[in-house]
Amino acid sequence: MAGGRGRGDDDIEDYEAIVAQGWPAFLRGYLPRVIDPAELEANRAWVKAHLPGVLRRFREAGFVPLSCGATAIPFEYLCGARSMQEFFLDLHRRPDTVRAAMDVMQPALIAEGLAAARASGIPAVWVGGWRSASALVSPRLWNAFVFPYLEAMVTALAREGIVSILHFDQDWTRDLARLRDLPPRACVLNLDGMTDIRRAKEMLGDRMALMGDVPPALLSAGTPDEVHRYVRDLARDCGPTGLLLCAGCDTPLDALPANVEAFVAAARELGDAGVR
Repeated sequence: MAGGRGRGDDDIEDYEAIVAQGWPAFLRGYLPRVIDPAELEANRAWVKAHLPGVLRRFREAGFVPLSCGATAIPFEYLCGARSMQEFFLDLHRRPDTVRAAMDVMQPALIAEGLAAARASGIPAVWVGGWRSASALVSPRLWNAFVFPYLEAMVTALAREGIVSILHFDQDWTRDLARLRDLPPRACVLNLDGMTDIRRAKEMLGDRMALMGDVPPALLSAGTPDEVHRYVRDLARDCGPTGLLLCAGCDTPLDALPANVEAFVAAARELGDAGVR
């Protein structure tokens, strides 16, 4: 899957191996090529040993864990492994080969999400999306290689009572209307600030909750008053129901403590008083 091997027939070997072996078997052979197996196993062992205790401590502190497991559509795994440039070229050079690999991967990735949700006891799973965003993929390719797999994954999870936390980085504004085709009240759309969250509220407010989207740059370089104002306006425009306040994508490591405190204080203030 590593990029930079040129444009010969050997480019398709990994795709063909996925089809021949299945995704789990292929992954067992692929991961040692890109990560230290001992390090990977140590990480898995730590998670297995400590995750229940971590969840318990969060609950004891008054926090509600939203999800504790992750998956993504085949597009994201292949694009990350192959490299963005080479994978996007593959979508044009050999679309049938890529689609065949995706079709084999999809059931295993759905099963991965279901297993994670069941193991944690939290009926929700993080479904990542970043390189498959509308801003990066032409409508023709998006309709062929992104949305059908996203729709099938969310539908399969919803059928088992699992909510999809759609962690969508980059700009998905172009195709917000298509997200109305996903099962209603089965998703939380988690945006990073690049998608127009107010447009998302307009298009999807009666079908899925929104999660976001205080800009990381504001938390790092803004002032407490600016943070408070952003949170207030966001809650006014996208609340009072169906909105989970959080940083866009993640709170940055260099976020100013005073700004994080202002974010939390504003959220509590609005929650206590009601959004006006």
